[in-house]
Amino acid sequence: MYEAGTEHPYTSPLLDEHRKGTFVSADTGKPLFRSEDKFDSGTGWPSFVKPITPDAVVYNVDDSLGEGRTEVLTGDTHAHLGH
Repeated sequence: MYEAGTEHPYTSPLLDEHRKGTFVSADTGKPLFRSEDKFDSGTGWPSFVKPITPDAVVYNVDDSLGEGRTEVLTGDTHAHLGH
C-alpha cells in the first residue's frame, strides 16, 4: 500500500536532472515521462507536459485538503507521483 507522501519542494535530485532520457517508475521500472517533456514549473517538483503514453499515468481527484486537486499516479500500480 502506498502512503502518497511527497518530499519537500526543491529536494528531489530529479529537479535538476537535465540529461536526455526517460523517467521511469521507481517501483516497476516502467517508462513514465520523456526528458524533453520536462519543464520548470516553479513549484519545486519535477513537472512534465505529458506522460510517455496515455496509459503510463492515471489521474485522481483528491479533495483531502478541501479543494479539488489532481493527483498523478503510475498507470500500473497507482503509486503517487504528485499533484
